[in-house]
Amino acid sequence: MTASEWASDASPWTWLCGDLHTHCEDTAQIGNYVDRIDPRLDFVALTNHGQKPVFFEQHLMVADLRQKWQSGLVLSGVEWNAPEGGHACVVFPPHANEAEHAYALSRGFDRHLEGAKPDISGGLALLAQLPAEQRPVLCFNHPAPGQWPADTIATYRDRAVDGLVMGLETVHGHQGYDAGTCWDLKTYPGCAPGGLADMAYAAGLPFSLLAHSDFHIHKQDRLFDYGPGVFNHTLVGVPASDHSAEAIFTALRAGRTCAAQGHWLRLEEMNVGNADTRARIGDSWQGDGAQAFVEFDSTDEIDSVDWIGTFDQQSATIIETVANLPAGRHRLQLPIPDGARGFLRLRVLSASQQRPAPGPQAPKGFFTSAILLNSPTA
Repeated sequence: MTASEWASDASPWTWLCGDLHTHCEDTAQIGNYVDRIDPRLDFVALTNHGQKPVFFEQHLMVADLRQKWQSGLVLSGVEWNAPEGGHACVVFPPHANEAEHAYALSRGFDRHLEGAKPDISGGLALLAQLPAEQRPVLCFNHPAPGQWPADTIATYRDRAVDGLVMGLETVHGHQGYDAGTCWDLKTYPGCAPGGLADMAYAAGLPFSLLAHSDFHIHKQDRLFDYGPGVFNHTLVGVPASDHSAEAIFTALRAGRTCAAQGHWLRLEEMNVGNADTRARIGDSWQGDGAQAFVEFDSTDEIDSVDWIGTFDQQSATIIETVANLPAGRHRLQLPIPDGARGFLRLRVLSASQQRPAPGPQAPKGFFTSAILLNSPTA
């Protein structure tokens, strides 16, 4: 975890490191799973596939995982074969009924489970009627071409209660081999300028950009992949004094996240504002006379820093690029034109392709969620 001192009128955040998309299909392998968790990880979710019989034993694995890994928070969820789309992780706050809720969603609405009746509205209604403290978050998984059409994502967001559908995987999982490394970080639909994330921001609401391992411990005897938190991970901004599950879920719903590949960049500050007030990641800036500001520390040389977004509610694009920066601390600014409406996010690409061994060499990036600009709906 890292601490960040933001604007003088705001309390500092702590960035917690998490992975909301992992798998274990054998309780006997939980010990091996724990051995693969990066020590920098603060929370992890077990999210087995909802159509498999072993999924309905997941509560046993979660209980064992909570016993064996007590240095962080263990969450329970499901990788849902979502109606009219691809896979989606639905992750529940810790509660005695967490498994019951996940099993009910799968039995009722998983499109690959015999006897279920896949229906977007029905599945979301089931989750919406849960007490607020038991209500999960949903993110769209590995949105490679053809997996998650933008209009389907919009349908899920339109039909869900506030904060239920909260984000998408900005980059592909499986970064330990070519299933993940084959995708270009400049064009992958989850992170490309004008791609799925930016089309979601066009609604004028917070949306979380995420990075997960999609780690399968039961496949590691034949196919190496990075364990939870080793490479892909999500950074979640929470109050410095509150690292609870409630704080994590609040941040996820608020779009207060970054998607990170590797641990080479530390974000110190990002905001839009002026001398009087500032908006941070997940917030909406209201007003004129503003500048965007970012400060970060990198152990790698930087290939490019891209400000991505829109000032006129048109299609998002790269607004400005700063290229070829040395390793070290950097402070960058971008003027925001008066009357701007839209959003702004940041993409930083490393000049190094060095990754933890024995994974392959390949590009690696860091992506912030957006700051909204004069959003009428935020």
